[in-house]
Amino acid sequence: PDFRTVKDEPTYHTSVYLKELLYDLERKQQWYKEYLIENGAEPLPFVGSASLDTPIKQLAEQIRTALHWDEAFSESGNKENFIYALSDRAERMGVLVMRGSYADRATQHGIPVEELRGLAIADPFAPLIFINTADSKSAQIFTFAHEMVHLWIGQSALSDLDLLADCEPKVEHYCNRVAAEMVLPKDAVLEYWELQREMKENCEILAGQYRISKFVVLKRAYDLKLIDRDTYRDMYDVLMQEWEQLKTLKKNSGGNFYYTKPAKESKRFSEAVVKAAMEGKLLYRDAMDLLNIKNMRTFKRFAAELGVA
Repeated sequence: PDFRTVKDEPTYHTSVYLKELLYDLERKQQWYKEYLIENGAEPLPFVGSASLDTPIKQLAEQIRTALHWDEAFSESGNKENFIYALSDRAERMGVLVMRGSYADRATQHGIPVEELRGLAIADPFAPLIFINTADSKSAQIFTFAHEMVHLWIGQSALSDLDLLADCEPKVEHYCNRVAAEMVLPKDAVLEYWELQREMKENCEILAGQYRISKFVVLKRAYDLKLIDRDTYRDMYDVLMQEWEQLKTLKKNSGGNFYYTKPAKESKRFSEAVVKAAMEGKLLYRDAMDLLNIKNMRTFKRFAAELGVA
């Protein structure tokens, strides 16, 4: 229900690579749901427990409490560890958190953030969120919060954050407002925003303090009427130029396969697939296909790294 472009206009075209990603995520979620039901799992109570009528601050606090947000923040130390800490806590609650920037094993065919920043499948047995790692770490934190709101209100969606949109769908608007309160509470903005200080410096201080993007801080300041529309748009353009420059400098080393793989596929999902294969409930061929692993040697080592072998 939520396919849209950067400028919030409806689109009926999706790239073949995005379609492959959506198919891959859907089959994994369906397999995991069937696996849970066969093993006697009960629906998760938080999925669909809220609605668009739930007060913004109330729902933000509920989700933050469920995730032990402040604890994850204090323990993580930086943006990258923070998103991992939040993902880990969500997985312990029963949410599959998958992170990546391409479909299947086609690493050369990335999914641009302009097409998809994240998505949520609000299933009561096997809720899933996906975060596009082509985005900045600070932007991923906001996307994570946004998709968690979708689970709480029980509405699946594909999401894109356009901070310049004058009008956006009602559900997306609500999810953005709750997510904004989660990552940067209103009280914090009012406390730390100094009218005598340069606006860019205000954005940098709050962004660094809360490990979020300067775009989100700027939008919060605008929503709270600390700055006017023209000032907001001018600073947005400045920040966008900085972001474009950073993107050209960004290099992806790929990292350690066995370290990043659980984050891409969801550790919870990976453990379930490996266990099912080792217990004879799933063919190894099918298990490797679900995990996008090419050969048995890699599968066995991955299982060992997970602590399942």
